[in-house]
Amino acid sequence: MVPFKGTSFQVVGSFEAIRWYLREAKKRIDRIHPRLRDNAGLVTRLADYEESWQNGARYLLQTMMLDANNDLVAECKIVQRLTPALRSMCAGYDVELFFVLPRIVLLCCLEKPDDPRVGLLKDLLPHHFDSYGKKKSVRHWQPGPGLKKLLTQYQEVRNQLIVSGDAAPQVTFLRKAVGGFIGAAGAECPQEDDGLRHLPPSVRDQVEALMREVEGWSLELQRHNAQAWNQCGSVLVQSLNGTLQRQLLLPPTFRV
Repeated sequence: MVPFKGTSFQVVGSFEAIRWYLREAKKRIDRIHPRLRDNAGLVTRLADYEESWQNGARYLLQTMMLDANNDLVAECKIVQRLTPALRSMCAGYDVELFFVLPRIVLLCCLEKPDDPRVGLLKDLLPHHFDSYGKKKSVRHWQPGPGLKKLLTQYQEVRNQLIVSGDAAPQVTFLRKAVGGFIGAAGAECPQEDDGLRHLPPSVRDQVEALMREVEGWSLELQRHNAQAWNQCGSVLVQSLNGTLQRQLLLPPTFRV
């Protein structure tokens, strides 16, 4: 649960910020507008409070979501070590990050579709899952036709990479997700990946085709429920770079 310490910190910190605001407002009661919504500082604190508690309820109280996101944070940290570009994207909240992160989430779910992390995918794209039985656990949800097709394509390309001598196909996919590929959104024409040069042209073409398919799904992941994805992405990035804890430790500035 360590990766999501930042989310817990946000929940407590936003509550403490409300308490601090009320204490300071009591000292300046003559400056407080009787119509509370006209006090920008109060509105900001309440909005932060609402967002943090929504994130906490979603990603801390639900075991499936907590396990899935902790799993993804661990995977993303591995990717950061393999591709330093991702670390700089997270630190600077670069535009490219918002294209890269959903690709990584999808690839991690495709790599281990039976792990808790698939629960997050089901939460974000529920219309691509078919339920059976009365229970709502991950084991009682099956991917729909479109997702099954994507899983099959992923496994086939993964097997082709292994046969062609790639000992770590998932790493290859994740590097492509970060470094870009032909047809990737928000990316310039990528240079040929050194990790693919030794592969037969037909296998390289299969990798590119898979990544283009993943790209379409990543866009749907962002757009189907934009609010849910924005929450997910925000929590993941905060857990990766730890900036949230440092920000909440700074003394707040009072604003009516």
